Amino acid sequence: MKKNFLISALFFLLIPLPAQAQDIDVNKMMEQMAEVSNCMGKIDREKMAQLEESARQMEREISQLCQAGKRDEAQKKALSHAKKIAADPAVQQIKRCSELLPEMALPDLETALKDAPAGHICDEVQ
Repeated sequence: MKKNFLISALFFLLIPLPAQAQDIDVNKMMEQMAEVSNCMGKIDREKMAQLEESARQMEREISQLCQAGKRDEAQKKALSHAKKIAADPAVQQIKRCSELLPEMALPDLETALKDAPAGHICDEVQ
């Protein structure tokens, strides 16, 4: 009986240790999220809305080119637009903000475009 009590007491004494370790990580993560949120709050919402509309328009144009059989033109247009978007200051700010939380950092778009599989945009939009 004494042995069971001792084991139970040790068990209940040790349970809080992992929970405390998790609290430290959670607090750090909460601080990082607050930094990201503060950083993202500085992004021009009007500019982001313009970029979103530009992306929708580009998608329509690329889709039309693909449907018309102009695959090469569609591919060139898509790559050109992606490079333009990647260079935009608002997108660069989003990338910087995401780097504050390394687990969620956005990849470099230029590198992603170079490393992309040899697929074709027309195969993606249809």
